[in-house]
Amino acid sequence: MLIIQENPPTHFDTVKNYFTDRENVRKISSTDFSIDENEINKYLGEFTNRRPNIYAILIKTPNETVWSLKYIGQRESLGIKQRLREHLISCNEQTGSQLERVKLARSSGYEIGIMLVSILPDSNGEEHFRLLYESMLIKEFSAELEWNKQK
Repeated sequence: MLIIQENPPTHFDTVKNYFTDRENVRKISSTDFSIDENEINKYLGEFTNRRPNIYAILIKTPNETVWSLKYIGQRESLGIKQRLREHLISCNEQTGSQLERVKLARSSGYEIGIMLVSILPDSNGEEHFRLLYESMLIKEFSAELEWNKQK
């Protein structure tokens, strides 16, 4: 039997700290609680060298100051915009998106926010880095992630 204890990836603590600091949340719901797709596009546009491939969905009431982390997911960077649309705007029910939970939160008066991170490399058979980081983040924040099925 072979047992290997690996250390976390080199930059995991940096990514974990980014998700811990809720000042990094980008509010994407407008005053009428609809999703502002222009704000999502603006946020994605800030990633000039590479699109993000790990994302988080957060909620809070307008009176609260701290965002509540609800979901962490990943997608190859080329598909991140479509995946965010599936979670936040419209989708086929078979995608496993969080759209119904997002709609319920919005109708209950919650604001919606997202956080985005880019983990490189992203493709060409190297997707295990984003998958590994997603898995580690879900484990790290499992107490908060009510919407993740993988808990």
